[in-house]
Amino acid sequence: MAIPSDMPPLITVEKLTVNKTQGVLTVESAQEGLESFNARCQAKPMPFQEFINILLILNGFGATDITASFLPNQSGAQKMSWTLTLISV
Repeated sequence: MAIPSDMPPLITVEKLTVNKTQGVLTVESAQEGLESFNARCQAKPMPFQEFINILLILNGFGATDITASFLPNQSGAQKMSWTLTLISV
């Protein structure tokens, strides 16, 4: 499936998890905030750049270990699930 160059690639986030934090953000509060985000994202694809912005915001609030599972929107019968883990050092 060809994607027009002016259209950003879309992904469907299956689950976004914060595993470790530093500073005032706790893992528990981060996970509470992500519950509704995860539910919305499973129902509606989002632009990949928006997803990256969310990861940067989480990192800015003190998330130091983030795991995301997502599906790139692609045509065809074979769907691949991707897992991305970001660890700040």
